[in-house]
Amino acid sequence: SSSYKGVHNFETGTNHRTTACVRWFGKALSRAGAKERLHSPACAAQRSMSPTLHESYVLGDQLGKGTTGTVYRARRRSDRAEFVVKQISLAGFSERHREELRNEVMVMRQLSHPNVVAYEESFEEADSLFIVMEYLAGGDLGRRIKEDPSRGDVAPDPLPEEEIWSVLIQLVEGLDHLHSRR
Repeated sequence: SSSYKGVHNFETGTNHRTTACVRWFGKALSRAGAKERLHSPACAAQRSMSPTLHESYVLGDQLGKGTTGTVYRARRRSDRAEFVVKQISLAGFSERHREELRNEVMVMRQLSHPNVVAYEESFEEADSLFIVMEYLAGGDLGRRIKEDPSRGDVAPDPLPEEEIWSVLIQLVEGLDHLHSRR
């Protein structure tokens, strides 16, 4: 199999040759020959020059775990900025499914909206995809909705109606932005 097991940073970085390889990758995932181009010696050499996740970030506490992955708090080594890292295990995924995930990452790179969690960068290392995203200090809406005092969760007062409408409007605006980027 020609599946890549090394390190790949989906960002363009500062090296022009890396930029060309990554941009071509992002535009041509479904085009015949894309895999061969990605696994060419030139692209492999460029990937090896990219820093790994662990060279760039320090992973902290696990914030959550779902069916598709695990989310960790992370701190970027260069400036100590906080992010979250979602780790998705690629073990057992077909090459087609892996390509679909990579394509989703390329779409995430293009999103910029105040109601959509910001993408920072991503890495593919040893059968895992790591997606680095904006850290939301206040937590997420799902956790807020699921808080349960019987489990010892801090249960704030129910959201007032005007706040519910505000959240709904923000959700719709974010979804509209996502759908406009198809």
